[in-house]
Amino acid sequence: MQRDLGRLLVAFTCVALPLAAALARAQAPVVPRAGASASGLELDALNPSVDACTDFYQYACGGWLAGNAIPSDRPRWGRFDELQERNYEVLRRVLEAASSGRDAATRKIGDYYASCMDEAAINRRGLTPLDPDLKNIAALATLDRLPELLAGLHRIGVFAFFGFGAEGDFKDASTVMAIVAQGGMGLPDRDYYLREDDRSTDIRTKYVAHIARMLTLAGMPAAQAPAAAATVMRLETTLARAALDVVARRNPEMIYHKMTGAELQALTTRFDWARYLRGVAAPPLAGVNVTEPDFFKAFDQTLAGTPLDDIKLYLRWQLLHANAFILSTPFADEHFDFYSRTLLGVTEQRPRWKRCVQYVDTDLGEALGQAFVRDAFGPQAKADMLKMVGEIKAALELDI
Repeated sequence: MQRDLGRLLVAFTCVALPLAAALARAQAPVVPRAGASASGLELDALNPSVDACTDFYQYACGGWLAGNAIPSDRPRWGRFDELQERNYEVLRRVLEAASSGRDAATRKIGDYYASCMDEAAINRRGLTPLDPDLKNIAALATLDRLPELLAGLHRIGVFAFFGFGAEGDFKDASTVMAIVAQGGMGLPDRDYYLREDDRSTDIRTKYVAHIARMLTLAGMPAAQAPAAAATVMRLETTLARAALDVVARRNPEMIYHKMTGAELQALTTRFDWARYLRGVAAPPLAGVNVTEPDFFKAFDQTLAGTPLDDIKLYLRWQLLHANAFILSTPFADEHFDFYSRTLLGVTEQRPRWKRCVQYVDTDLGEALGQAFVRDAFGPQAKADMLKMVGEIKAALELDI
């Protein structure tokens, strides 16, 4: 029944999202689209040749599916993606005007967007924005200093080896607690490292070649890069073997292991968690959810069995990987070629302005959201949307 209800709701979006979009736009008059009914539903999204009682999804969405190919710069396409594209146009207008905003938050999002759009300046700087972090990695002389170094990298979004953050306690909704989770792998999940089918083998080969090209762009002699990339792959594969697969991680019981700081330290005797926590400015921990204890045991063994130079090489790669999409064109293009073209089948980069809108939304979403609401979601639109949502809920209550 859940699956049927889900498909019913998805089918509803095929014909009803245009109405929602119209209500959410600025106070501009609503101009009906071709194929729209007086109610705002798009009748040309339907496929009336299909019996609605046999396949309601095809009946409700078949017309839209037939007329909407996946764009060359997207890995998927649906009505919500279409709605997002409309929002991007509004956000672009907001951001282009924001640098002259009167308040600090508005100027911040405007300046961020303008910096992102200045591709010439980004290309002139090349790799120099990463110089301080590259120097810190190069200066790592002993594993004793790794906790502080990792803390600095994690603070800037480079989640080498593992991830750290805060999350609600799975068994006590009133409590927010620290969480440490498996991570540090450049491929999407652990199965990419371990499956033996032809597609997975091909992806691994191309991934190693991608690492080599990135290291070469970052200044490593081309003759050394393939061996260096293979070293990174071996280390990441070691981490993958100890990681939970994506199916296991969907089970909350599999990723809930509440521990004290002392118990966490016992898992990884070679990594000083107190120094790491000071480095990320974490408050005193009453408890921590160690989502995959076996992974952290393997992390400890990896530190013991891996030469320091290999760890530094891995950290250098992780730094490049986490920042490539916002670096100069050669780095951004190489990142796109593997992660979008090879993995997802996307053939074309999204226009730069759309990427920059997305980056602002990701990094400064609260400030951008406030500006968006001021521009595009006035009092009447809010009232209309609340009325529509209330009517949908009431109809669903009767049906369910």
